[in-house]
Amino acid sequence: MSSAGECSYTYEEYRETADWLLSRTPLRPKVAIICGSGLGGLADLLDNKTIVPYKDIPRFPQSTGQHHSQIPATFMTT
Repeated sequence: MSSAGECSYTYEEYRETADWLLSRTPLRPKVAIICGSGLGGLADLLDNKTIVPYKDIPRFPQSTGQHHSQIPATFMTT
């Protein structure tokens, strides 16, 4: 990590992290929705979700937020 808590990774490191995530789920998202503080409960409404704890993701910065600890992913249809 660089100063002031900024992340400084190479393309290859981002690619390795993305490949790691892709190896853990059959989901191939086209769109991501990032919910801010207070909206984390929306994840509880998802069906057939895959949960990926932040602590398991290579090079993923650790959140200091009390309930910011995982990525819930699912397919959503219109």
